[in-house]
Amino acid sequence: MTKANNDGRKGHARKRKLAARDGMVCWLCDKTMASLAKVHCSVDHFTPRSLGGSDAMANLRLTHPLCNKVRGNILGVDEARARVAAYHALAPTRSAKRKKRRAMGQVHRLTFEQKLAAQKQDEDADVFATERYAG
Repeated sequence: MTKANNDGRKGHARKRKLAARDGMVCWLCDKTMASLAKVHCSVDHFTPRSLGGSDAMANLRLTHPLCNKVRGNILGVDEARARVAAYHALAPTRSAKRKKRRAMGQVHRLTFEQKLAAQKQDEDADVFATERYAG
């Protein structure tokens, strides 16, 4: 019996067919994927299953797992790509903030209130960038 998920033979065969059809490119961010391994590649439903999409090959696309997660169940192509682009645009900012706090020795020494304040600041930056890129 074969598994139906992306870890089994059936799932990997499906990824190979999608890679042959579309190439090894994430349809959301247009960047090349390193391999078909689970950490580099996931299968996304063009029309999300939660909105009535099927598991037919015509409805499937290859994506990076993070791009797939960020997209969620958004139906519009332009809106989905804008959301992923906004997330990737913020990634260096979030990383830089963490590195700055780590360099100051504050990562593990923050009080609960400081952690909440830092989290709120990061969320505010995310909202600002999402509004900025949403147009």
